Amino acid sequence: MSEARHDSRALAVLALVGAGVMLVGCKVVENVEPAPRPGEAATSSGDSSTSSGGGPVLRTVATRSPWGGPAQNLLVDGDFELSIASQHHGDPNAWYAFDFTKGTQAYLRGETGGLCRSGLRCAVLAPKVVLFGRGTAPPPGIGLTAALWAKPPAGRGCDILSAAILDCDQSNLALPMKPSSEAPDESGWCSYAAGLPKVPTKRCMYVESKLNAGETALVDSATILPVGSAMTSPADEPAQVPGDATMGWTIAKVRALTPFGEPRRAEPPSTP
Repeated sequence: MSEARHDSRALAVLALVGAGVMLVGCKVVENVEPAPRPGEAATSSGDSSTSSGGGPVLRTVATRSPWGGPAQNLLVDGDFELSIASQHHGDPNAWYAFDFTKGTQAYLRGETGGLCRSGLRCAVLAPKVVLFGRGTAPPPGIGLTAALWAKPPAGRGCDILSAAILDCDQSNLALPMKPSSEAPDESGWCSYAAGLPKVPTKRCMYVESKLNAGETALVDSATILPVGSAMTSPADEPAQVPGDATMGWTIAKVRALTPFGEPRRAEPPSTP
């Protein structure tokens, strides 16, 4: 009887060992693909899309900064991070929107997230609306370069707006910002640029809509950057054109909305 018991125990142990070997042999190893590293190719998600590792792309990861940039931008709020607020909640402090057909200030509409070109927010340009971005001047004797990006509606070209850099307090001269091409690039955005050799006064940016009724465009990544030295000689200075009536009206509106100092008090009447 004892030998039979030992044999049954031995068989039981062998059965357990065999089952363990089978479980180890059937173990499933799961490989988790990490997020793409900087420099690795990543395409939009879809059944036929593949990543650099050969598998389908489930998502793409983008890094956005809410602080704006670049650091030397002479515009107060180049990528609209500080100027977009809920309607009827606070006034803009860097960009202003005006409906020049009604002669009134307009609500500065905005978009967020991946629709914008940089940062977390961008402006929505509507028909019959002008935008005015406040800036400052570079150091004496230093030139500047200005740039702006806009995303027109589907089927439209880069002529959906006109932009210029001008003196923040007067519109007697304005330097138009020219588009780099007639059509948007592969991502759907248009770029506009201009440059000045020497700027003695502060400069602001002016954007005027040429959209049709019912159309909108996105505006983002506006910069006025100082250059290390005078860009060109005075003889090569780019042509500036007289500002139109809408520019002058816009500047007057901005100045009326941002008075500096305390209001002047009337002197008390003198006693006889």
